[in-house]
Amino acid sequence: MKKCYFAYTWDDNDTKLPQFLSILKDEIETYSEGEIEVIFDKKSFKTGDDFEKKEDLIYQSDSIVIFFSPNYKKIVEEQDENRGVYREYKKIKEKKEKGVVGIVPVIVEGDEKNAITSEFKKNIAEIFDINDIFIKGHNKIKKKYLKKVENIVGKIIKETDLAYKKRDYEFETIDDKMEALFGEAAANQKLPHECMYETDAYISVLSQNRRYIIGRKGSGKTTFFELLEKFDVEAFEKKFKVLKPISAEEINMENAYNVLSFFVNDDELFSLNRRLELFWEIYTYICAIYIVCLEEELFKVEDERRAIFKEAGNVFRNEKFNVEKLTDERCQEALFVSAIDTFEKFFESELVEFSKDKSYAPSLVANCNIEKVLEIYFGSELYKKLKNAILKCKKKVIIALDGFDRVSEDFRKTTISYINSTNSKIQEGGKSRLEFESLFYRSMFNVFEKLRKTTRGIMSKVSFCIIIPQDKLDQIKQTDRDFSKYNFASLSWDAIDLLQMLVKRLEYVYGVVDSEDVLEKFERIMCKHFPTIPLTISFNIEGKIENMHLFEYLLRISFWRPRDIIKYFYELYLANKNNIKGKEELSSDTVKSILCKKASDIIDEEFYAEYRTVITNIEEIMEKFRGRNILLDVDEVYDILYNQQFETAALRELNKPYNKLKMLYELSVLGIWVDRNVKIQENLRCHLCFNYNEGLDPLNILKNYNAYKNGQIKIVINPIFSKKLSLQYNTKEVLERYGWEYLIENHIRKSSIKRI
Repeated sequence: MKKCYFAYTWDDNDTKLPQFLSILKDEIETYSEGEIEVIFDKKSFKTGDDFEKKEDLIYQSDSIVIFFSPNYKKIVEEQDENRGVYREYKKIKEKKEKGVVGIVPVIVEGDEKNAITSEFKKNIAEIFDINDIFIKGHNKIKKKYLKKVENIVGKIIKETDLAYKKRDYEFETIDDKMEALFGEAAANQKLPHECMYETDAYISVLSQNRRYIIGRKGSGKTTFFELLEKFDVEAFEKKFKVLKPISAEEINMENAYNVLSFFVNDDELFSLNRRLELFWEIYTYICAIYIVCLEEELFKVEDERRAIFKEAGNVFRNEKFNVEKLTDERCQEALFVSAIDTFEKFFESELVEFSKDKSYAPSLVANCNIEKVLEIYFGSELYKKLKNAILKCKKKVIIALDGFDRVSEDFRKTTISYINSTNSKIQEGGKSRLEFESLFYRSMFNVFEKLRKTTRGIMSKVSFCIIIPQDKLDQIKQTDRDFSKYNFASLSWDAIDLLQMLVKRLEYVYGVVDSEDVLEKFERIMCKHFPTIPLTISFNIEGKIENMHLFEYLLRISFWRPRDIIKYFYELYLANKNNIKGKEELSSDTVKSILCKKASDIIDEEFYAEYRTVITNIEEIMEKFRGRNILLDVDEVYDILYNQQFETAALRELNKPYNKLKMLYELSVLGIWVDRNVKIQENLRCHLCFNYNEGLDPLNILKNYNAYKNGQIKIVINPIFSKKLSLQYNTKEVLERYGWEYLIENHIRKSSIKRI
């Protein structure tokens, strides 16, 4: 929880000041929706008080409000170490000198000459008169002071939020740190600043060179927003007012389809694409205005525009969303519902009112625009004032749209059932739904691209960060020939990225290692803090011992995603903790057994659960490989897949075995193994190619695989499935032992591509 500390001293007005501070405390905690805890000691701070506890409270707080008075200043200037107030002031001053934000000076009695110390004179937030602030005989503040109270509450909330963004999270024990950073609940935890890994995607979005983030499932898409806002708070605050995540999960595809597909029958006037684009404009504009109004509700707008934003907020609260506060979690769903309802009402009745008897059709088209919609939504007078107020904003807001993983999950299931129907009319309905889903996302990108180029109006003050799963991206590609116009940043991770991410977290837990080499850092931490975990994993291949580095082994049984590596390492932590008393190094077989069990859990709980939205019968397909060799001839894989149906609503041809194999390659289920000659001839960097290490280019080899005979090209099943599918090892090679030279070269190559 965010914390705010009240620093003050008792004086002759010993009842009025605590009374006033109690009111401020209630206001701050109420308007911050309970996110801020105000630390307010209603007892006198006298000599002999437990100052260590007081000191802890000061250091733990995100903001400190100092309530200055002539008496407070006198105590400070006397520098009496026996006075708690002075010792408290010294600690606060130390925080100020360290550059800690969130210190808010307030005068409650006197003026800037006789009440406040020189260190804080330039930063006075507000001035009150404690002797005059209350209505005589009542516990109510006089009307003339209400505006000041409102302003200072807003100021304190703002400063507390800003300081909170810079605060690192505190944990009492190593176990707490490990649970937060590596445990099952790690995805729900806030990430300390020291653990944040600066990706190329972060740099691209912060500069707004790119606004679309693409990533595989488990690649860290969700935590990206936290990185964007908190990795460099100063850089973010310089450009942006606020980043507000909007959950795309609340978009009801079925509802959108029913309204947008069938509402207007005349496609010559309003094509489905135009209707979809208007919906996305409505949704985006409403989101942007909602964010601005939310800022006002949280006291983060401090000028004359507050009244306008408050009035617009009341439209949301009372007329559109039916909530008391814009912080209500129901607002996420209400944004979509309001957008789709507004579209429906506009086309049903309101658009007609703008039309003229003469040139009826052109008039309809001309008036079908977002400005007309918003004039109706807010009222023309309020909307005009709202636009002018937003245009005065010095910084932009970022609409951070995430959650597309599950947007169309239920919709797609119904679509699949229609397509698989024996009824031709139902099948046609399935195809219509399929085309709608694809066009739904395509129109979204078209609108965002149009808004990106906007230099006037509300959207000139809005930026975007849209996170799209890889499978959604692939789906859009099928229907959009101009797809190259979209500028994407990828959240792909190579081996060195993953190692650096892991080491950052370990250094946070155990302390920074004095070394420039990330592998050396990892090994030093392991030797010192994980003495029972071997750094080398051994394999017995026909009586010959082959070795693999521990981290390479983690890569071997993963999809090269942060989530996989984090989960595996937590298992190593627990294994070391449980075995530390014995102080004997665990055997390679024991480590492999522990991690392979976790691999099975990852497949069940994440891989199958997540990719059922792409291929609904993915488990059935993978079972076709049970008990088979880990290295398979291409023809054998084609035979396995030939009669195997792929239940998917993807807009792609999946009747041919090659297309099915390609899809499994894209999911990193299958890889391609080539011998040395093919590697050289095809200019490959590695003889073992998966989507995560060599990309999609190696698929081209399969199109001409008949040119290679005698097992020069084979298909390899990802070793993560070894235990789950009881795979047989028909090779003397330790698969996915890439070697550090390749992993480093691959990192340099991919980093260069990302920069380009």
